Amino acid sequence: MADIDTRLGGAGVKILSISLIPQSGNPVSVYEAPSPVPTVNFVQLDGVADLLGGASVPQGTYTGAQIVISANQGDVTLIASGDPDKNFPAAAGTAIPSSQIQIQGATGNAGNRVVTVNANFDTPVTFGDSTPINLDFNIGHPAFDIDHTIASGQTQWAISFNSGEVRPYLVTDLSKLVLRHTYGTVAAVAADGSSLTVTKVLPIIPVTSPETYNATATQQTIKVDSTNGTIIRNLDSATPGVVVKSFTDQSLGSLLNPGLPQTAYLRIAARYQPDGSLVATRIFASDTAFDKVWVSPEGHVLHVHPRRNTVTITGDSGQPQDIIIDPFTTQFSFKGQSVTLPQGANPLVALNIRRGFKINADVAAPAIATQVDIETAIFEGYVTDSTTSSFSFSRKFSDSDDEYLITLPYVENDFKHTLAGSAVRGFAYWSFAYPTLLTYDNNSAIGVPNTAIASFVTLSQNTINLGDKGNVGTKASTRAVWDPTSGWKAPFAILLPTKLPRALVVVPSGASTGLVGSVSPYTLQVTFWGASTPTTINLSATSGSATLVYQVSRGNDVVTVTPIDITTGLATLQADLVTGSTVRVYGIPQSDGSVNAYTMTVFTGDQPDQD
Repeated sequence: MADIDTRLGGAGVKILSISLIPQSGNPVSVYEAPSPVPTVNFVQLDGVADLLGGASVPQGTYTGAQIVISANQGDVTLIASGDPDKNFPAAAGTAIPSSQIQIQGATGNAGNRVVTVNANFDTPVTFGDSTPINLDFNIGHPAFDIDHTIASGQTQWAISFNSGEVRPYLVTDLSKLVLRHTYGTVAAVAADGSSLTVTKVLPIIPVTSPETYNATATQQTIKVDSTNGTIIRNLDSATPGVVVKSFTDQSLGSLLNPGLPQTAYLRIAARYQPDGSLVATRIFASDTAFDKVWVSPEGHVLHVHPRRNTVTITGDSGQPQDIIIDPFTTQFSFKGQSVTLPQGANPLVALNIRRGFKINADVAAPAIATQVDIETAIFEGYVTDSTTSSFSFSRKFSDSDDEYLITLPYVENDFKHTLAGSAVRGFAYWSFAYPTLLTYDNNSAIGVPNTAIASFVTLSQNTINLGDKGNVGTKASTRAVWDPTSGWKAPFAILLPTKLPRALVVVPSGASTGLVGSVSPYTLQVTFWGASTPTTINLSATSGSATLVYQVSRGNDVVTVTPIDITTGLATLQADLVTGSTVRVYGIPQSDGSVNAYTMTVFTGDQPDQD
């Protein structure tokens, strides 16, 4: 979800196990953590599938997944973004003290506390032999991390894993998955040089200096790219990378020889083939230190400086790292496909690389990138100037140099892609809350108006009235695709809930509660701090599309987050919504100026400071 890069640069979590839940019978285990249990960085796990280690799913019909997460104090690590927004209650790049992190819903005795997360498929899914799945960990969910700061300045963090931020789904095209780098040591090289087997290792989080790892017993076979070649760089030397089509290529010397006393540490960038095998695109190797291969020039773009020809990214450590771009020698690609730029063009400008992109670079000393692959081109922000041919994103950051206004044309009507399991042609959109409820038009031919575009234009022009604070528009996000002739285009748009300021409940005269209406959707009037004009919030109690409501209570510096299921009754919520109650809403604007609430947080006990 939006805005994660303006809050967290790292979120370390220990996953103990992952199982699939069959329609009948016992859960099927697809992941068991090694010992010691590694910490995985959720911020870097956006849209990737390698957490499951290539696990396959036995034949059967499944209704969802179950994830068990370690929940003792210190098991969750939060690191502030390298450039958080101005209201974020922690300094850039700093770790949140574990004493200030409170994991909600934990069970078990001290030292063995866990949180069990049940993530349901929207409908039961039948898998064939070795059918792959992915788990999408969305830590940008409004209820995942709630920071509660009181007037004294003391902040407590409530972490809620059972807030709908984990979604399992069927993988329909393995070749389009973007994988995190694999770390390991050489276990074997095929006699014909076609593949190598690595024993996986997992970098330690929080980061140590020098960085070390947890060994595992998991082995994985990686193929060489026998058609295009695999780039291999020896990080112990200053020589550039070599392109090989065999792992026994003589130019590699003894680097990949598993028989030597010192086996090479590897960092591997790989892509899936349709048959489920992995092919290495780039390998970074060192015979001397794991720390060398761990310093990975892969992560989310934090800053772009075209005049200095540098890009700042946030990698696994959560700390900013600068990469130098040589306008004449650095080669660019989008998901492995080469991008040709006009001669003499500044690539950072020509490619419109922006904060929030995910990139993967081949960096030679001193930090000069020879190759940059754009893994995801994420544009998001407030939608402006929407027409039937294009729309614009406007986004602001605490660092004004990162702000942008970019116009994206829609993809053509014959552009084919798969969204939420549906085969879609042309542009599509959906609400963040309901990813399976796509709006698209598969009947439009080239040059014929796309009905999905027309309705998106109408929705994107809605605004939210914040009274004296003015209006805010509709927010959306896309993962753009590269068109060699015209640049970035939008294949879809996700309507994002806008984070609204904390507000005070207004109770109508003579009423005992602020919730109005006899049937869903119910309405609630609120005023934002510093504003005088009330804003109408719509709350749905319809099962399957209900507003997610959370009661956040703070007392004696203990923060408790309690979900309120308003589909089964409103008594608890009505008791909380009295005059002057403090609430926070994430919602989507409607044509009448009201807000459809996706989530609403109601604060009780010690009240949070204003923002």
